[in-house]
Amino acid sequence: GFFDLRDVTSVYAQVMQGGKGKEVVLSSLFSGLAFYLYNEASFLALQRLSPVTHSVANTLKRVVIIVASCIVFKTPMTLMGGVGSAVAVLGTLLYSLAKKQFKA
Repeated sequence: GFFDLRDVTSVYAQVMQGGKGKEVVLSSLFSGLAFYLYNEASFLALQRLSPVTHSVANTLKRVVIIVASCIVFKTPMTLMGGVGSAVAVLGTLLYSLAKKQFKA
């Protein structure tokens, strides 16, 4: 598995031995704060958008994050990742066009 609770003491010992305890705590707090703010922003957006529009925007956000990560970390995108991103972008485009076409 990815993470086993039995590893906690070993990981903790390695972090403390490396003198990175303060960094880990600060990074964890920053990560938690960022996730909280993301959830707040998402909730506020959901109040102003339809659930479907919100879902489409969330999908597009994920594609942007994946592409940006590939660029920043110089990680090549796999064929499957490229196809998945293209499907998400195409779906977003088609939804936007359909919503504009059938707007009451």
